[in-house]
Amino acid sequence: DDATSTYMVTASTLNVRTGPSTSYSKASYQLTSGELVEVVDIANGWAQLSDGNYVSAQYLMEVTTSDDGAATTMYVTCRTLNVRLGGGTGYARIGTLSRGTEVEILDVLNGWYEIEYLGGEAYVSAAYIG
Repeated sequence: DDATSTYMVTASTLNVRTGPSTSYSKASYQLTSGELVEVVDIANGWAQLSDGNYVSAQYLMEVTTSDDGAATTMYVTCRTLNVRLGGGTGYARIGTLSRGTEVEILDVLNGWYEIEYLGGEAYVSAAYIG
């Protein structure tokens, strides 16, 4: 659907509200860092989610995917970032990247990025890429 954009949550926990202000009640769920959400609209600092609830837009980062499938370039934001065989801490660590290292994002998973690494694919936590 062209009407929505995908965003990643950047706050450790993000309250979801039933309307576009903190005076609205909290929804029955919260979002956590790295989760992906579909945003219908952003106005006055509030993002309307595809389910009709709202979150503060300052804790979201747009996830851009190019139409031609080309990778998106981003950078490591922490001192040392583990590179893993799969999208989760249960997967083996196959290396590390240093702060400022350029990475090519091949795919976006919930909380993880698939990246190009040593001529193949590997995974890093999305919380430390920006």
